[in-house]
Amino acid sequence: MVRVTISIITISKEGWVVLFGTAFQSDLGIVNLTILMLLTTDPILDECSV
Repeated sequence: MVRVTISIITISKEGWVVLFGTAFQSDLGIVNLTILMLLTTDPILDECSV
């Protein structure tokens, strides 16, 4: 599941991939999931995708 999450972030913003990758290595797994949900619901992500 972690890999899929990073994959989605990579398509949106390469910068986010670095943040998520570093966070996943730490004990911030729960925080990452929360941020991911927020990003997925954020309309900004759609704009970046386009």
